[in-house]
Amino acid sequence: IDYRADRITVDCADENLSAASAWLWNAALGCRTLLRGGLPLHAAGVEVASRYVGIMAASGSGKSTLTHHLLTQTGARFGNDDLIPVYTENGAAI
Repeated sequence: IDYRADRITVDCADENLSAASAWLWNAALGCRTLLRGGLPLHAAGVEVASRYVGIMAASGSGKSTLTHHLLTQTGARFGNDDLIPVYTENGAAI
């Protein structure tokens, strides 16, 4: 993460490290969100009918399953499966 939180670079050339790369990417996204005044939430996110929808629930409760269903059955677009950044303006999420 650069000092202004404008750029995140994750370099993981070894195919065996893809899980580590995903974890590092989420950690970097969480840090970037905090540095920019947002709140990183443990949630899945999809775009449905031009609206971004966050799916929050406890680990293991089916967020990924619901996300997969929305993607395959409704034409929703994938956003993130583990962490979504939330920013507010005048107390409302933007």
